[in-house]
Amino acid sequence: MRKQLLWILSVLIVAAGDIGNRVDDGNVTNFDSFLGTYQKKYKAKYRMDRRKRAFKKNMEEIEEHNANFQQGKSTFQMGVNELADMDKSSYLKKMVRMTDSIDHRKLDVDFNDEMLQHTHSFGEEIVQSTQNSMPDSLDWRDKGFTTIAVNQKTCGSCYAFSVGHAINGQIMRRIGRIEYVSTQQMVDCSTSAGNKGCAGGSLRYTMQYLQGSGGVMRDSDYPYTSAVSINEKGWMDFIFTACMGQCSKQSNNFEEQVISFANILIDKTKSQTR
Repeated sequence: MRKQLLWILSVLIVAAGDIGNRVDDGNVTNFDSFLGTYQKKYKAKYRMDRRKRAFKKNMEEIEEHNANFQQGKSTFQMGVNELADMDKSSYLKKMVRMTDSIDHRKLDVDFNDEMLQHTHSFGEEIVQSTQNSMPDSLDWRDKGFTTIAVNQKTCGSCYAFSVGHAINGQIMRRIGRIEYVSTQQMVDCSTSAGNKGCAGGSLRYTMQYLQGSGGVMRDSDYPYTSAVSINEKGWMDFIFTACMGQCSKQSNNFEEQVISFANILIDKTKSQTR
């Protein structure tokens, strides 16, 4: 169920960030035009047939959804992008590389003790202070908590984007504006904590890396490449500096320091539908 929800979420993000390729724009209305628009080529006929079937099914789902949107039954419109020829299983295998940390089933003393010390009493205070003032609904977009939709491309970096956007939100909460942190730093450097670069990673390992490194750089200083930048010519010295922590001497290069972890209260009744 979790993987299916992740796939649905990716479709929604793509629809929001790729308005120019909506179905009703006429840019991509059939498989042939899809192949031309995205320069798709397949090595074998059976693969083309499989992708064509997936494209047809996705188009039917998009058209049905957009018809509901036109009737006011939905609040968003869906569209086509380069992933429209993939079925759910293919998409999850290629794009969703979220992994579990090895020690996720047992207590990590350093991690859990610190987290509990910081959050137990604090969490009780939050519940007590908000029980009588909780609004019926809250749209964080109205408060400016809106980040851009990003294409991770062929790199399995969803774990880094998840952590990065969580930090972006906390920066927004603190200074009143969105400042994007470097997802690429997390992809390149969190291998030291157990992640696998573009082959996937866990949220726990990523946050443990950030806490140990002392901070994270701005995205503008360390941009996303959808690959492991440490292997790219010209980046070696820069990546070495960022990953080994030497840039901690240049505090102005850090966007935010990760000092601890905290539990976040959520509405469990919505977890299966959002």
